[in-house]
Amino acid sequence: MRYRIGLWVIGMSLGGGVLLSGCPAVIVGAGAAGTMAYLDGALKSVEPHSIDEVYKATHKVLKDLDMKVVKDTKKKESAEIAARDEGDRKVTINLVSKYEGITDISIRIGVFGDETRSRSLYLHHHNAMQH
Repeated sequence: MRYRIGLWVIGMSLGGGVLLSGCPAVIVGAGAAGTMAYLDGALKSVEPHSIDEVYKATHKVLKDLDMKVVKDTKKKESAEIAARDEGDRKVTINLVSKYEGITDISIRIGVFGDETRSRSLYLHHHNAMQH
């Protein structure tokens, strides 16, 4: 099963530029990632990768962005990783294995969510999955 999305590149000059520094923004387009939506303060996506691959990429991104992991719970079918960003806001990433090679991702930044920064973190995450 192949998931496709069409997403737009958000102008990161509105406070999200810190997260995108050094990362090419042209990594999106048809077939670039799974389906994605911003709902109830969290960015949600379905990725065509195993939970182990997504979990590993999540830790790489958090390390690359100098975010301190404060909680890390991994089970066979799910994981929750919480970290603190440069503004000391909580970043929560939940992973759920849906099928073999399909993983749901949920990214929430802060209490009420931050769509721009969530999308930026997602783009970093997606880029890490490609390498």
